[in-house]
Amino acid sequence: MANNATPSADPLVATDQLADTSHVQLIKLVGGVENSIERIGGDAANGLDVDPTRLPDIVAVHDRTRVEGGGTLPMKRVWIKATSGADREVVAAVTGKKIRVHGLVVTLTTDEYVTFKSAGTTIVNGVPMKATAPVSIFAPFGFILETGVNEALNINPGTADAGVLVIYSEVA
Repeated sequence: MANNATPSADPLVATDQLADTSHVQLIKLVGGVENSIERIGGDAANGLDVDPTRLPDIVAVHDRTRVEGGGTLPMKRVWIKATSGADREVVAAVTGKKIRVHGLVVTLTTDEYVTFKSAGTTIVNGVPMKATAPVSIFAPFGFILETGVNEALNINPGTADAGVLVIYSEVA
């Protein structure tokens, strides 16, 4: 039996007919091309298709401010693509400062264990992450991790490619 049931003469409601002959409504996700009937890729096992390999190396670095310890603290954010198999610098070392991470989003191409480092020293080792479930962590009143003074923040996504968003500050 065909998809797309008509509950009344107008409007037509897009549906998918199930094996038991019942219908479920289809909803077009934002990001689709106007007037297109193409569905955004994905399946029940893996969710929507997310491909961090199509990201440019560095998308943007922005400045913001937050109040901490009685003063204001400049906040920055950076979005990078980290390729598999090696450490990738997320935030460059700053002379006389630590990199303090307040927010973090990571999406992977395959399931993998991800490691965060202060230069070459491991800060957080082997965090299990799924390709089907991007990780999003924010600490609005504190921080998630920080590097040593004069050390870059690095990530190693193992055998996966990763898209990484970091919200951070530089502190003495």
